[in-house]
Amino acid sequence: MLRLLPLLLVALLLALPARAESIQVEASPVSLHDDREVERIGALAWRAGYALTSDNPNFGGLSDLAFTAQGRLLIAGDKGYWVDARPTMTDGHLAGLTDVRMGAYRKLDGAPVTEGWQKDGESLTLIDGVPVVGFEQLHRLRAYPDGLDARATRVPEPEGLARANGNKGAEALTQLADGRLLLLVEARLDDGDRDYTGWLRGTDGTWRALQLARRAGYRPTGAAQLPGGDLVVLTRAYNPLAGARVRLQRIPLETVKPGARLDGPELAHFRAPYIVDNFEGVAARRVDGETRIYLLSDDNFNFLQRTLLLEFALTGE
Repeated sequence: MLRLLPLLLVALLLALPARAESIQVEASPVSLHDDREVERIGALAWRAGYALTSDNPNFGGLSDLAFTAQGRLLIAGDKGYWVDARPTMTDGHLAGLTDVRMGAYRKLDGAPVTEGWQKDGESLTLIDGVPVVGFEQLHRLRAYPDGLDARATRVPEPEGLARANGNKGAEALTQLADGRLLLLVEARLDDGDRDYTGWLRGTDGTWRALQLARRAGYRPTGAAQLPGGDLVVLTRAYNPLAGARVRLQRIPLETVKPGARLDGPELAHFRAPYIVDNFEGVAARRVDGETRIYLLSDDNFNFLQRTLLLEFALTGE
């Protein structure tokens, strides 16, 4: 029995919730355009924007975000860590982040995820208030019913997700108000497909395929539902000559159904001299009677890039 005690102690420790740590995040204001007087891009009106930095070496690589019903901001990172923060508001606009916590993803047995090929969290949504993260490389969906600092549980993923390229998996994930779940990958999984692959999980738990209309060079990186019902999808393109370019488009809710080819009007197109970086996350909520849209960029832990958190109001609703 004494020989078993160390093993029992290890098992008990692994079953405990992950110990998140408090970190400090500095928010430095940024502008929408090289001309600081420009405060609109497409259908988006500028409200606030910040470059986020922290002394914690694990802060970065942030890939998606979602707001809880209590107004906290949850963020998925692609190097094994998540972030949970309270947004601060000044005069109705985003002013920074306080009470910031960061921790490692946990496995099904409660142990921290340490293997690099299992750390790549790329998408995040709340399913009935429970955080769910979509991972690449080892393609999977994981729910955290006791919070991001606790053990994971399985969420059945669509069968075809396993065929995705290691780095082109569950990039966009969002639950719709009616309980359905939308998942998009940044690849065409079947020979002959001209569009990007996605699935819609019905309220019966069954995944059915659909596609996102392809625009040359632009791949889906995030999705969210607007308070009014329609979806917004974030797509990104990059080449060394043109640099980073990002499109945000609106998908009418009535078109989101199995077998559909999702498409819709462009809300904004980000490229120089407008602020632009590796935007991967998008979220939406109502603030002061406006629909606010938030964009988050992944800095890839590259000193040439930034972690940007931008806030816009959707105009012309």
